[in-house]
Amino acid sequence: MAIRSRRRVSVLYAPGTNTEAETLEAFRLAGGDPRLVFLRDLYEGKERITDCDCFVVPGGFSYGDYPDTGVAVAEFLGDQFPLLVERGIPVIGICNGMQALVRAGLFGSGLAMTENESGVFSSRPIRHRVLVSDCLWTRGLEGSIFTFPSAHRYGKLVGHGKRNVVMVYEGQSPNGSEEAAICNDNGLAMALMDHPERPPSSPASLAIFRNGLMAAL
Repeated sequence: MAIRSRRRVSVLYAPGTNTEAETLEAFRLAGGDPRLVFLRDLYEGKERITDCDCFVVPGGFSYGDYPDTGVAVAEFLGDQFPLLVERGIPVIGICNGMQALVRAGLFGSGLAMTENESGVFSSRPIRHRVLVSDCLWTRGLEGSIFTFPSAHRYGKLVGHGKRNVVMVYEGQSPNGSEEAAICNDNGLAMALMDHPERPPSSPASLAIFRNGLMAAL
């Protein structure tokens, strides 16, 4: 199915973000019209977080990869992330972006990211199985197994809050958890710990990001 028009995609850039180039290219290849949006501009009101059709919090180590990683972005924009869902704008958080969105409470209370059980940084290809869910980002992909890389040290999802699990690790987990991706209650926002945008032309990247673009209003 062809995308009706090129959707505007805002890719957040914060100090330490390091996958913005791959993310921009991946959304371009998927049929979107991506651009960088700087955290400072959002914080200072020069940009509005809702001036887009899709919003992406990409990977990297914004303000460091440590137990509270993602806290600065979450504190700056935690009150703005819900505006995206209220406006019906699809949201995706990748790696450090997942940490920021979880910290901001976009997936409910009682959830947190903690250190990998191995205690070390994981950087290797990982297999992911897509589950049946209401997540718009994985619509029609149920049962698919995608391989894309991990790149994190604090990637284990913990807590007693409700989890809407979208993907699980197929085989070895890079962090000790089975859960690789989650979504919010209406399926509009998804967060995953690993990197489908590496490389930008990967089957996982094109399939997942095209779904997000197709769902954009």
